[in-house]
Amino acid sequence: MRGFASIILVLIILALLAAFSLATGFYKAVAYGFTTPVTPPGTYIATHNFSGLDKNSVNVNLDALARQITSEDLVIWVDDEYYKIPLSDLGIGINTSEAVEEVFDRIPSGFGLGHLVKRYTALRNGIIAPIPFTLNEDKLRRFIQDIKAQSDRDVREPFFDFENRCIAEGLHGRRLDVSATIAKIPSSLTSIKPLSLNAAFDRIEPKVAASDLKGIDPTNPLGAYTTKFNSRKVGRSHNIGLLASMFKGVVIKPGEQFSFNKISGPRTRESGFREAPEYINHRIIIGYGGGSCQVSTTIYNAALLSGMRIDRRTPHSRVVEYVPFGRDATVNYTSGVDFRFTNVLKHPVMIWSRSDTKAGWLTFEIFGNPDDRQNIEITNSYTRIIRDPSAEERIIDRSLPPGKEVVEDKGTNGIRVRTWRHFIQPDGTRITEDLFYDVIAPVSRIIRYNPDTGGNMGTSVSKSDPKKTEPLPPGEVYF
Repeated sequence: MRGFASIILVLIILALLAAFSLATGFYKAVAYGFTTPVTPPGTYIATHNFSGLDKNSVNVNLDALARQITSEDLVIWVDDEYYKIPLSDLGIGINTSEAVEEVFDRIPSGFGLGHLVKRYTALRNGIIAPIPFTLNEDKLRRFIQDIKAQSDRDVREPFFDFENRCIAEGLHGRRLDVSATIAKIPSSLTSIKPLSLNAAFDRIEPKVAASDLKGIDPTNPLGAYTTKFNSRKVGRSHNIGLLASMFKGVVIKPGEQFSFNKISGPRTRESGFREAPEYINHRIIIGYGGGSCQVSTTIYNAALLSGMRIDRRTPHSRVVEYVPFGRDATVNYTSGVDFRFTNVLKHPVMIWSRSDTKAGWLTFEIFGNPDDRQNIEITNSYTRIIRDPSAEERIIDRSLPPGKEVVEDKGTNGIRVRTWRHFIQPDGTRITEDLFYDVIAPVSRIIRYNPDTGGNMGTSVSKSDPKKTEPLPPGEVYF
């Protein structure tokens, strides 16, 4: 009796299992184990239907699909611009065998429980598989670096367009990250169509909005100043024009500090500057910064007259003649000598430059809200420090003919100068600001000479570079 009951129990269990198998379709997974594996219905590789195919047929069809893939493009978007290149140009390698193995690994032979579950899952849900691929990394990196060279741009602050009498909107800057963009490229294809992705880049927003400029009066600057220069000095004129363009349209918010060096960056040949005379440690040399100080000086005077607070200003090491004494501001990017001021007014201001490198003049204007306009005067008081005519420095230079002397530097007088800024109130009273007290030492004359008499020239030894120390023509003013 107990044996019969056991048989009945077993039959009930088998019946339940059969009913479960029929209801769920699990029996199909069992039956699949008795046949040569073929892909179940709903098998897709890169969105192409591969249902009902044995392993060899999948290989053949996938190879044909791989050839089609090589004609597709890689498309990289940078904002609303895109750059594309055929995958074949990037040395694409397609691993079809890996894709095939992944498909058939989901319908394994055998009757182990794990194999049955895999086949059941594949039969019930279908199989969706990508196609693994690789790209030549060197070719890919060169392609993305080319995109970077074309798409990187500096931020453009909004400014008042004086020609069209309107406010020009700002434009965000961007810097493409080559390595991060490469990392975004997938290692497999999920569809046969152009591979499209967004580049990884840093977005640099303008510091001010166009709305900040709405109160600026473009017809009458808060302060303006003009200096003149010798346009025949081509290198120096070029540098002045280049720098003038860098500062055109710069907007300074209330409480924001202006830095000459920060905006201009290094003054080098690589950044577009040319050789020209400049002052370094009381002497005149040839360098790529020649003309920078006239630009900073002109901005300085416009800043004084528009009511800016002067934070950092350094006089030249020699007396300059193109502005009143005490009104110059030297800069040197390498040594960190900078010109800085802060907008202490209630509204933003905008710097605007105008120049003519052929006529030899440079003007800087600072525009702002009319409510910030002030009546300002600049005065000074000075005494000259006369150079000792007998003081000179003589340098042996055997690159000169025997017995020859050349005046490298005629020297200059010095000066003591105090400068004030006066804010004239509506009732005529003055609020006076003691700006700076400068003491510029006189500079002695420098003579290069060759003491040889011509009998024995010996080895030529030069303590100074003749190319960089040519004597200055009388009356020329460079700085």
